Amino acid sequence: MVTTPTLGVDDDAARAAVDETATRVYAGYFALQAVAGIGFWVAVAAVPAIRKVFEMSTRQHAVTDSFLFADIAIGIIGSAVASAGIVSKRRWGSAVALFVAGGMVYATIYLVGWVAFTGKGAGLLGLMVVPSTLSVFVAVSAWRLHR
Repeated sequence: MVTTPTLGVDDDAARAAVDETATRVYAGYFALQAVAGIGFWVAVAAVPAIRKVFEMSTRQHAVTDSFLFADIAIGIIGSAVASAGIVSKRRWGSAVALFVAGGMVYATIYLVGWVAFTGKGAGLLGLMVVPSTLSVFVAVSAWRLHR
């Protein structure tokens, strides 16, 4: 006869510990993303060699710079708010994280088109693939954990 094990107190405590660790990792990811966004824009503004790698149009810096305000609002502030919401286990935290992930994916898809049509900006596209993918994974994971 096969029996299904029942969850005991220890199993619930172990699950709670795993959930707490996951919450901290998810919040930490979005906090790191906010800090990395600040670091990226400071580096682009201060180091011409870095700007050159990520420049979308060598003739007009405004093309790359046009991402700044959206990145501050969504990538930096949005990630910080998502982090705070997730770590405090607020239901809205994972919703904000999903919004941030959507913004990251939108920018990445835009860059796919830009690179396909102009042949420029591949460095920026390459940079955006990682945070876009991770943002979606972490946001969905946080949503599943805190819904």
